[in-house]
Amino acid sequence: MLGSSTGRREGERVTGSVWESWATTVVFATTGATSLVLLVIRRGGVFPRVLQGLHALMSVGMIGMAWALPVPPAVGVAVYGIATLLLAALWLRSAGPRGRPIADHPTWMLAVHAAMMAAMVWMSLPGGHGTAHGGGHDHGMGMPDVQLAIGLALTVGVLAGTVLSVAEAVLCAIRTPPRWRAHVLDDAVAALMGAGMSAMMLSVVLM
Repeated sequence: MLGSSTGRREGERVTGSVWESWATTVVFATTGATSLVLLVIRRGGVFPRVLQGLHALMSVGMIGMAWALPVPPAVGVAVYGIATLLLAALWLRSAGPRGRPIADHPTWMLAVHAAMMAAMVWMSLPGGHGTAHGGGHDHGMGMPDVQLAIGLALTVGVLAGTVLSVAEAVLCAIRTPPRWRAHVLDDAVAALMGAGMSAMMLSVVLM
């Protein structure tokens, strides 16, 4: 499970209570399981399946962060960093003069995925998702200003991507003829992941 940080003591949760940890677990278990199903049934070649696999990876990582699983920060930074570069490369490839959308998604959706994966890198850094003490948090305390500013920028990006993903899911659902249901479900998964991730990041950078 790729989701821990030396910024808190061993056994401390990122979230402030057991209930918040369980809520995070339910959200990301849902997105992870759905992504695995879409990975199996998805049409359109290799790249759409790669995206679903990365969704599942992020979901597992977020659950790990919620429960402070003991994974060295360097492992999370390396794995999510490589995944971020992969998604950025896919985005640039799709946005190029001869590029084509992946799985019929607009090009900006790949940028949203890359921003979410970059947020995973940030949350894997020491102090990247706060520390819990007696049900509270040290929200951003002790974190370098540059790291905090990057976290805030990523939070804004993920929030914007969440709103766009919701809009994309609604538009695809109501269009005539409607999109393939799995396409709409994929957008919904991205929106749910973005909402859960934004909530965790906001609890660090703003409070």
